[in-house]
Amino acid sequence: MLLISIGAILRLIGFSEWSLHNDELSTLFRASYSSFGEVIEKGVKTDVHPAFSEIMVHYWIQLFGNTPLSLRLPYLLASILGLLYFYKLAKLWMNEKAASLALAVLSISYLFVLYAQIARPYAIGFLFITAFSYYWFSWWFGKKKSSTIILSILFGTLGIYTHYFLGLSIALVIASSLFFLPRTKKDWLFLILAPLAMGVLFLPHLEITLGHLSQKGVGWLPMPKDDFLIDFLFFSFNKSWLWIALIALSVLSLFIGKKEKQLRFRNLALLLLFAVPYGIGHYYSIQVSPVLQYSVLIYSLPFLLLFVFSFFNKHCPKNIFYLYLGLILLGGTYTLVINTKIFEKKPFANFKAVTYHLANWKNSYGDQIELITNTNNVDYLHYYFEKNGIGKPKLAISQIQGKEDYLKVQEILDHKEIEYVALAFANVAIPLEIHEIVKEEFTEIAEKHRYFNSEAILYKRSNLQRESKMQEDFEKGKQEKWNVKAEYLQDSIYYSAPTAFWIDSNQLYALSFKGEVQDLFQEEEGEWLTASAKVYGLEEESNLKVVVSVSREKETIYWRSEELSHFARANKWSTMAFVIEKKKEYLPNDKIAIYFWNPNKSSLVVDDFRLNVYTDSEHHYYDF
Repeated sequence: MLLISIGAILRLIGFSEWSLHNDELSTLFRASYSSFGEVIEKGVKTDVHPAFSEIMVHYWIQLFGNTPLSLRLPYLLASILGLLYFYKLAKLWMNEKAASLALAVLSISYLFVLYAQIARPYAIGFLFITAFSYYWFSWWFGKKKSSTIILSILFGTLGIYTHYFLGLSIALVIASSLFFLPRTKKDWLFLILAPLAMGVLFLPHLEITLGHLSQKGVGWLPMPKDDFLIDFLFFSFNKSWLWIALIALSVLSLFIGKKEKQLRFRNLALLLLFAVPYGIGHYYSIQVSPVLQYSVLIYSLPFLLLFVFSFFNKHCPKNIFYLYLGLILLGGTYTLVINTKIFEKKPFANFKAVTYHLANWKNSYGDQIELITNTNNVDYLHYYFEKNGIGKPKLAISQIQGKEDYLKVQEILDHKEIEYVALAFANVAIPLEIHEIVKEEFTEIAEKHRYFNSEAILYKRSNLQRESKMQEDFEKGKQEKWNVKAEYLQDSIYYSAPTAFWIDSNQLYALSFKGEVQDLFQEEEGEWLTASAKVYGLEEESNLKVVVSVSREKETIYWRSEELSHFARANKWSTMAFVIEKKKEYLPNDKIAIYFWNPNKSSLVVDDFRLNVYTDSEHHYYDF
């Protein structure tokens, strides 16, 4: 109970204080429809997860409200109960000492503590997989009772209704029974009829599942890299290779005290119960569509821990065992607090803090400020505006979704009575070009608050000049790196006297810069280059593009374009911005080209085209 209490305390600390993140708010709003039918049609079918979590939240918030504490509490309690079932499962497979060590690691593992505090299927799925596995394997370890069968079917069915990766782990647990070499008629009936019962109970969900599977993935996930597994283990075990090495020392217990063969043939099933879900997820993510992320391996990682500690010798002397357990607890707690900063920062967007800053600024500056935000769903911001008792401040732009919003920013900046502009986002970043447009006139950063994948910046109108590490101007074609044809310079329409550059419908490529990466960037990585200009639309819509291309030995290694129709307004000057990040893989001698491309044969006037690496352009949103 001491180890479970430690795990419970770590999970309880501040669990309701930090911001609900995007997926939790999605869960809440999907479950908030007025009827069960609407939850299924509008909440579950439009998602990619089974229905249990949404249905549970739907009824839970009707009884206990939708505060962060209320929303997260059932998941937190499920995680703590899951610790108890994990210990019972570990004792079933191993000896009491090994089970205690495995529980100690899992109780203070970053992956399990973090996701215990989140209202998503992972914590409750952890309970279902440990409970199901305990009752399922209890049968094979000799507890052949009717209650064992009933509880196996119950928790197995709940697990399948919770998450598809969890359903895969449940199927593999069932398949692993073959390691126990079932012999009796009772064994075969249990092995066949219990899964059949779970399948029958899942039939009402089958149509929904087929709809989910037809989507083939979640769409936004990146493809896993070759070192995904190494990164996952490092993340899960408190970002400490030293603590991981300490855990791995359990194998040395085989050489301490009375010798005993600890690794039995059936223990290999534990390793497979981790390796197979990971392998399937990785293969599917590469060959079909990305589905693999750290959170979905929370259902299979407990089996890897069981396998690691299955080596532990039950005859290990008590003094050595308690010393080792103490080191596990001290090392794990230290790395959890210091390495992961779990009680200081969370690797999720901070909706709560962002809305606080926005409301505070609006209250302070009133009509002198405009608020521009970006997020998946503006209702997620309104949730925290209301929870903090600050109402809903007027947002000039709530989501930046396309050309109209870019152009609206230009209109906002035309209002000279505006002294402040706030740019804030949670989970979906504001395009960097918007920042650069605003900073044309609002050059002073009055306040800046950065969180993981979220930010609130208050820009103030000012005459301060932005500091630049590097600047390149085309200077009417006088520099050798610029390709400018003199015949396209004209003096009838210009932003800065005496001339500007006219791109007409006959020019496919126009006004280009060509050089090397080292000409523009000074640092190894993480700098941002801004290509900016004043543009004047000669048509209702100017369909030109500005392009960056990076090449190495005649092979293009990076290419991106930006629509100028997002910036250009007919018969009016506007600011165009195009932000280019210096990537780690770029070499100093790589060729870089930045140019205007006119595939749609439009017309446009361009003036003051320049390249800058500004010192105030810093957008490392995912540094942690």
